[in-house]
Amino acid sequence: MLSGDPQVSYTFASYFAEVGSSFFCSVSRAPDDGQTNEKSIGKARAIRVTLDMATEGRGTRDSQEIGTAEVPIDRFGKASGDLEFPVPADAPISYDGQLIRVRYTMTIRTDTQLGIDPKFAVPVVVVPKNGANSYDAPHPLRR
Repeated sequence: MLSGDPQVSYTFASYFAEVGSSFFCSVSRAPDDGQTNEKSIGKARAIRVTLDMATEGRGTRDSQEIGTAEVPIDRFGKASGDLEFPVPADAPISYDGQLIRVRYTMTIRTDTQLGIDPKFAVPVVVVPKNGANSYDAPHPLRR
């Protein structure tokens, strides 16, 4: 995966969310002083954030986009926004077993005009109801 846009910063309220609740994320972009966003190639247009779920193991792999949001970038290259990503009530919890894994990631991508979009992924964890204070890693918990 490409390294992310060094001008983008993010903050999560928590890297853990219960099924049926939400992840909350704040993203911002602050360009270097004196730099404009007026170029025709490589112009930053938006910050796109997606919540993805993927399974892997000894069988078929599956992936699903749970939610996506976009924060527009102004003509000076600045952007900021607070985003919410609801986790469906019937979503599987994060799991890291020997035969199967269920992983969630938040991908933060800077959409650039006629260029490769810099992006990076941040792992997040979906836990069962009333499990937000009990989990520090995906299920099964190893002690």
